[in-house]
Amino acid sequence: MAYSFTNDHIFWFYDGSESEMDVWIVFGDGEDVGACFPMATPSTGAGINVGSPKGEVMTSNFRKAYHNTLEEVSDSGTIYLYPEYSYTVTVTNTGGYPIFFNLEG
Repeated sequence: MAYSFTNDHIFWFYDGSESEMDVWIVFGDGEDVGACFPMATPSTGAGINVGSPKGEVMTSNFRKAYHNTLEEVSDSGTIYLYPEYSYTVTVTNTGGYPIFFNLEG
């Protein structure tokens, strides 16, 4: 089964800007669904990036981390943990012009 996500947030970078971005992805009950690759995608809808002759963003330095968060402790002392996976990527504006973009994967 293939999993994917779309980030509804739109980000803005000046030309040459670079930033690390953390993406928290939780599927179902927190199960690990394998590799996910958040990619920066230039946004072009609804008049976004109008006037920019070129839009290019580079995604690099993919990292994945596992976290357990406490869900509950039963009366008998059993601890139930809720697993989460976070992905971190570095996004760089390499197009030479300011750009709007979002993350998809």
